Amino acid sequence: MAIISSSSFDASTADPTAVVFAGALAERWKLMDFDKDGDKDLIMVFKIRGCEDLPTTPGLNEVVLVGWAFGTQHFEGIDRVRIVPRRTSESSAKIIL
Repeated sequence: MAIISSSSFDASTADPTAVVFAGALAERWKLMDFDKDGDKDLIMVFKIRGCEDLPTTPGLNEVVLVGWAFGTQHFEGIDRVRIVPRRTSESSAKIIL
């Protein structure tokens, strides 16, 4: 999951410990210029099994990400993700953003 900086939001101000994706907290994160525009973006990794609010229906589904920018600004993002069933016993699905 990437939180991309824009002219109205600096992703480096997002508190990664206060970001929730589909009901789960991030397992790990780092700042990097993901979209190669010179701004720092916040890249976050979430365990699928921790995402209690993640739809299980294959196909396109809406998912919500909410968080705080170090306690001062609440933010929310909604996007569609594609749920793709896996063929291994390791996990029941993967997410493609």
